[in-house]
Amino acid sequence: RYAYLRPRNGDENNGNAVYVGEAGHDRDVTADLARNIDTYAWMPDGRSLLLSGELGTRSVLWLQPLHGQARVLDLGEVNVEDQPSVARDGAIAFIGSTSTHPDELYVLRHAGAPPRRLTDLNAFVDQRLLGHTQSIAWDGPDGFHEDGVLVYPVHYEAGQRYPLVLVIHGGPEGASTVVFSPLTQLLSAAGFLVFEPNYRGSTNLGDAYQHAIFRDTGEGPGQDVMAGLAAVEKLGIVDTNRIGVSGWSYGGYMTAWLSGHYDVWKAAVAGAALTDWVMDYTIAYYQMGDTYFFGGSPWVAKYRDIWRALVADRVRAERQGADADHGRCR
Repeated sequence: RYAYLRPRNGDENNGNAVYVGEAGHDRDVTADLARNIDTYAWMPDGRSLLLSGELGTRSVLWLQPLHGQARVLDLGEVNVEDQPSVARDGAIAFIGSTSTHPDELYVLRHAGAPPRRLTDLNAFVDQRLLGHTQSIAWDGPDGFHEDGVLVYPVHYEAGQRYPLVLVIHGGPEGASTVVFSPLTQLLSAAGFLVFEPNYRGSTNLGDAYQHAIFRDTGEGPGQDVMAGLAAVEKLGIVDTNRIGVSGWSYGGYMTAWLSGHYDVWKAAVAGAALTDWVMDYTIAYYQMGDTYFFGGSPWVAKYRDIWRALVADRVRAERQGADADHGRCR
């Protein structure tokens, strides 16, 4: 009997599934979860697996029997930050955090026990004022129910409106959850609201949502982010004249795309941004990873146009218009 991770049904746009092989047959024991699994470990009984992954805006553990339904373990406010380790007696150890306390080592005496914190390496954080972190959900485009994380300013006062910064995760196979985040807390301390949207392609809302980025790498995720922004604005706490957008890697790509398609941003910071898919395919070591988003190579005629939908097209057109106006002014 053995187990391994692979994309569900061999489709790289699905989440990873855990396959178990026995008696010459391999099957997806996590099929009913229909979502991405980050890690797995055998339980001592050899009849069940411990899984980790994102469930909405939480990072959780499941106990998955080889035959039957998975069960989410009750970790209270603790989110799993790394692959857990299972002892021979069934005890479970993992690195975890809460929205108000960074990573520490936790242990469960058994799968039904509450988590107990073993370390206090980041005790100094408990003396700091932190922004309140909460989940936020909304109905997005294409029938998706979407979510994200909202962090309030440290000195938030009801009835006031605050500048908002979007921090968009990379991947796109990733997710923003209510773990402790130094960046969002630093922004919170500076007086900002911080919104972290989970757009299609994220790993926290199931395979259908993760797969929806296929051949829709900019517009669909962009609409998801803007639907989330609208949900935050409806709370009545945003200074809509002071909204910024930021992200790293695929989050940088989305920052560039959003900057080129929407005019609401007062500032944008795109880190390690992918702004030309064909160039990325040409020079990157992960070429095959790019092809999964589009279905084939940019050098194949039927895929050519979709690869060349550059994030900067509208920015370039608007800049040309601005340059022309500037020329007339001179």
